Amino acid sequence: MVWRRNCLFYADYGTPSTLRFKGIVEKVGYKDEEITLSGRSFGFLLLTRTITKSYTNTETSVILKDILASDATEFNNDLSYINESSKSITVNWSEKPILDCIKELCNAANFDFYIDVNNAVHYFEKRSIINQEEAIVHGINLESVGNFGPDITSVINKVRVYGQSLIGTPIVATSSDDESINEYYLRMQVINDTNVASYAQAIQRTEYELEQNKNAPIVGEISTLPAMGLPSIQPGEMLSISAPDNGIEPGLYRVVSYTHDIGHEVVLKTKVKIEKLKFNIPVAFKNVIDTTQQLSNITNPYHLDYSFNMPFTDYSTTDYYNNVEITTVLRCMPGFTSGTWVSITRIASLNITKLHLIVTGENLSGTVYEFSVDNGNTWETITENTLYSYGTNFTGIGNQLKLRITLKSDTTNVKSACLLYS
Repeated sequence: MVWRRNCLFYADYGTPSTLRFKGIVEKVGYKDEEITLSGRSFGFLLLTRTITKSYTNTETSVILKDILASDATEFNNDLSYINESSKSITVNWSEKPILDCIKELCNAANFDFYIDVNNAVHYFEKRSIINQEEAIVHGINLESVGNFGPDITSVINKVRVYGQSLIGTPIVATSSDDESINEYYLRMQVINDTNVASYAQAIQRTEYELEQNKNAPIVGEISTLPAMGLPSIQPGEMLSISAPDNGIEPGLYRVVSYTHDIGHEVVLKTKVKIEKLKFNIPVAFKNVIDTTQQLSNITNPYHLDYSFNMPFTDYSTTDYYNNVEITTVLRCMPGFTSGTWVSITRIASLNITKLHLIVTGENLSGTVYEFSVDNGNTWETITENTLYSYGTNFTGIGNQLKLRITLKSDTTNVKSACLLYS
């Protein structure tokens, strides 16, 4: 027997004839003369599916439509509510829940998302849709205002992302916001995501996660009087509210979530969680990070902020080489017992003060490693798996990082190198 209890909810001013909710009832409770129902809309299906997809510099609405067309076809019939964004991203998802992927798109584009009663997907810029039918106004349908204030707990002002391991070396990127740190103290989040497959993707992820979470939204709850609910309200809409006695000046406020209460006499009361804009800095909605895809054995013991990864699978990170070659490893060319390889330059945002070298390979003994922070004008020796600090282990000043490797044996094979730095 298949256990399905479909739920349809109609609500209007007057005789209810407009379908407002469609889903399944998952739990029925009885207490005294009350019956309580709980369940979810059919959008919950997105929680139960995972996808494996990659996109390179692709606009977010294009990615969303492709996901619906291939992996969520029941929500692919009407795409007219999916708006184009101005954000293109690079992602590499492996067995990642569809809803988490969509959250990632929303955070990147600063968009909202929901599925309506007809299974149509709505994807739109935050604060761009105004509900023209509903309002909550003091003296008319306002019952109460409560729990209103800045949600500081949702602030994140430093984000570090760990991605895939590139031949034994970690992908690490970090972004922070000094203004937010000064206002709210340091609030750091570490995201471990094996779907991040390159440094460029990692730094992009840190930047938009930081942008979404660095400021505290002002949120609170506001309720209508019984029999004066808001039947047409939808998530993400801008709702007209006026409650000056409670510190809410007349204006438009973003609906974060809402709850309809139906009493014994089938009267509708609506409780709305709203986001109040903070005028001195932009406010963003908190993104909940799913950390189920954890990385094991993260090699960043000194908590440095960035990685300069050099996997020797091709010449893409090579600036100069002599008597060496790159196949699937860096090694001496046939007939030579020594040789030199120099990396391209990584430009850091600030002068480099800390370094940590990680190298993987075979027969590495005797190999010489040197780094430069001034684009190769001066070089200093560095040892693997050791923290180097400015003023203690090196004296160079600069933000133009390079690595030089000198091989001393024809049996040495360097699989990858990584300079972690801050």
